[in-house]
Amino acid sequence: MAAPQIRTKQFVLDGEAVLLGVDGISDFAGLHSRNHDDEVQFYAFDVLTAEGEDYRKLPQPCRR
Repeated sequence: MAAPQIRTKQFVLDGEAVLLGVDGISDFAGLHSRNHDDEVQFYAFDVLTAEGEDYRKLPQPCRR
């Protein structure tokens, strides 16, 4: 699901910025070089809060 599809006005996601190489594997050195900033993608994997509700104490599978 893309963040614009989330139907809440406020939310906090946990995730990481990833630069994929031509082989589809993350390229950590390329990410840190800042030479490909326009290709960086954010992979969100956890909802921490939404609409003022704190979900951090819930088990991770419930927050996805």
